[in-house]
Amino acid sequence: MNPLKHAIERKLESLGMTREALAQRMGYRNIPKGLRRLDDFIEHLSHRETLLPVLESILADREGELREAATLHARQLLEEQKRRFKPWLQIIPSSRPSPLFVAALCPGLLNQVLPEDIATWPEDEQFTFVRRLFREHQTGYPQGWVHGKGFIYQRHVDESLEFDDKGHLVQKGERLGHAASLRLNSRSLPEFVMTKTVNEEEKIGAERETQEELH
Repeated sequence: MNPLKHAIERKLESLGMTREALAQRMGYRNIPKGLRRLDDFIEHLSHRETLLPVLESILADREGELREAATLHARQLLEEQKRRFKPWLQIIPSSRPSPLFVAALCPGLLNQVLPEDIATWPEDEQFTFVRRLFREHQTGYPQGWVHGKGFIYQRHVDESLEFDDKGHLVQKGERLGHAASLRLNSRSLPEFVMTKTVNEEEKIGAERETQEELH
């Protein structure tokens, strides 16, 4: 059960407003596009920081019901991620290739699924194992962008470790790099996304881009 979906449906019903009318009030002239953006928010909390305040205003949510429902849904999504998570290793390319080439080939070239229980091993054994995998990868691809200048070890869904090409641990974070999905006509296309720590300027830029898309 998606609490955010039910909260929005209740608000719409109480106001006698349709989903199409809501998309229009959100600023979309292209209603189908607005409905897709709304559904992405409801299912995946996409653009949460931008869209949640907009919906709170349009749906006259003064009690904080939508925000509470979004928080609960975020917990559900995280629990589902944890349930489905498998540790993996991702090679950091020596240089960034074209997006289309990456989309077609990167899952097989740059990402490796690790033993499911690796996070329970002693840490020195974990690091020895992932360093060996990286060295084997570099041996198999001695040149070019796929050779790699380091790697990401995603140990838990919310714990990521980055190593340089010498195998030295250089930083930790929640998710320093990952293979994401690019949705095209409801289908997923693999695309490599290098996501370093997002600074405040990047966050502001992302919000500005979302506002522009609304129109």
